[in-house]
Amino acid sequence: MTLNYAFFRKGVGIISLLIIIAGALGAVNVAGCCTLSLGFLRLVCPVGFLEICLADHRVNMLLLPGFLSVVLIIFMGGRFFCSWLCPASIMGRQFIRAAEKLCPGSLCIFFKKWTKKIQKYMPQPDYKDALALAFGSFVGIWIFRYPFISTFCPLGVLSRNIIEFLTHFRLRYDLIFLVIPGLAAIFWIKGWKSVCPLGALRGMVSNYNHTMVPVVDPDLCNNCRKCEKQCPEKLTPYSGTLDLKLCHKCFKCIDTCPCNAVKLTIFSNN
Repeated sequence: MTLNYAFFRKGVGIISLLIIIAGALGAVNVAGCCTLSLGFLRLVCPVGFLEICLADHRVNMLLLPGFLSVVLIIFMGGRFFCSWLCPASIMGRQFIRAAEKLCPGSLCIFFKKWTKKIQKYMPQPDYKDALALAFGSFVGIWIFRYPFISTFCPLGVLSRNIIEFLTHFRLRYDLIFLVIPGLAAIFWIKGWKSVCPLGALRGMVSNYNHTMVPVVDPDLCNNCRKCEKQCPEKLTPYSGTLDLKLCHKCFKCIDTCPCNAVKLTIFSNN
């Protein structure tokens, strides 16, 4: 019997949103998806930590243990956060589904065709571009001493607005910055994932991750390539290799495979 990872992924996503809500109401010591306190340890967003240190021109020793702990978690688990826990990714998927249901079929088809035409003529950034953008932003933060990545990061924007709405029954002005990932979805095939600084840094660490990896049994695979079509990063599990700095560990390839050829391996040597 094969597990339905989509079901568990949806459940974990709901729990992550409930934790933010609980934090807003004071039930949990958490600040959105930026920090989570576990006793004396404060797990912190790696990009947020680097921004704080660069803007202050010093290493924040209070947050350093939490930062190193998060780096270790990424090293061990890979980019699972992007598909299982990220509120921006979760709410973005729900928004797209709602829009598709409410939008008339003919208009929805027209919009998809129009978007594909735009993407055909637009430069498509990749992982290296996202890394270059992240490090370029860090240089700017060091010079101007202002953590501007957090200003427009969809993850931070959503977390702050959820907390603001639940505590003061109002929304923040920075909600307008969600236009950025919306436009990214129109211009780029992979959407905001193409340039996400947090995803790029997680990918840099995840490149050395070899745990919980989808592996294809070549004896069962019929090369239908459905795994590739469902993969958010357009990876090719059927080829026998995966780029772990890009794999989100969503396991859609496992759910999609009609031959049960894709299996979850605890540790992979590839």
